[in-house]
Amino acid sequence: MPQSTYDEFARARPRRVENGYARDGTIIEEQPGPYQIVGSRIWFGKIFYDGEGTSGVGGLGYFDTSTSRYSFVRVPGLADWSVSAILIEADTAWIGLVGYPEGEDYSGGLIRYDFKSGTSRKVAIDEVIHNLVHLNDRLYVATKNGAYVLQGGRVAKRYWVEPDGENRFIMVPADFSSRP
Repeated sequence: MPQSTYDEFARARPRRVENGYARDGTIIEEQPGPYQIVGSRIWFGKIFYDGEGTSGVGGLGYFDTSTSRYSFVRVPGLADWSVSAILIEADTAWIGLVGYPEGEDYSGGLIRYDFKSGTSRKVAIDEVIHNLVHLNDRLYVATKNGAYVLQGGRVAKRYWVEPDGENRFIMVPADFSSRP
């Protein structure tokens, strides 16, 4: 996979450059992360460690197996983030965002990218997203502690996964959970 150059990094992430990521001391190290095969394209999100002088530029791209070429889509709001999960649909890409700093990973939410208009909209999801599934008119967002259900592009329900009295895992609606 082609790596971003320092100049591309500086244009896409100027705040990171302001924080001391100079040309001479910055290592750009991006890798393909979550992927989905659609026809002859292997779609993937880029991942990168973001700390201690190492960084990258978040991106969504694909490798076309029929031409052996990489292509990238410029998704507004993605440059500062690694991708934790993707779901590619006919007109839309759903992209889970995660930060991989020194220390614990953290969520950046979910981006809905429209291929036709080239616009994106961010949905607040408090936990790192691990999987995305679209069924009927709902998007199911799986996290370490449970699931979110999106309907009409908004969070409609949230569930926690917890053990019951017999140590079987059950889904508990967040409204009825004892969690804060």
